[in-house]
Amino acid sequence: MKKRWMVMVLLGLIIASACQSNSLSTLDEPVPDQKQPSSADGLSIVLEQTEYPEAPDTMQVTLKNVSEDTYEYGEFFQLEQNLDGKWYIVQYSDAVFYQNPRFTNMGVHLQPGDTVTQIYSPETLDLQLPEGTYRLVKTFTHSDPTYTVSIAAPFRVH
Repeated sequence: MKKRWMVMVLLGLIIASACQSNSLSTLDEPVPDQKQPSSADGLSIVLEQTEYPEAPDTMQVTLKNVSEDTYEYGEFFQLEQNLDGKWYIVQYSDAVFYQNPRFTNMGVHLQPGDTVTQIYSPETLDLQLPEGTYRLVKTFTHSDPTYTVSIAAPFRVH
């Protein structure tokens, strides 16, 4: 009888851990900037689609600079998940940065008047997005490296 009980407990733990593989790992503390605009200082971010019936393979993101300044950015997007009304940073595996050294916040210039499209792919970052509310946060630097602008595009997975 004890053996059967142990097998049942072990099987339950295996099933529970398999169900949790679809969850994301977030930082313990919410982000300081709970309100993140989709445009600031002449920069804007727009997702082609903001509602997804299932976890998206890719997401098309449009970045626009209507300011008179040049900003620098890269391929990196910070992903945040809304849990109980607060935003938390989704953690990426360190392997993501080794596999794609261009997944950084620098290297590309967004000139005044420019509009660019980037593709964000949760799948290539080993992320499975369960149902929930998220936002992609993009950070830009200015000629003064201590000055940054962050903007966000919210979306939902049903």
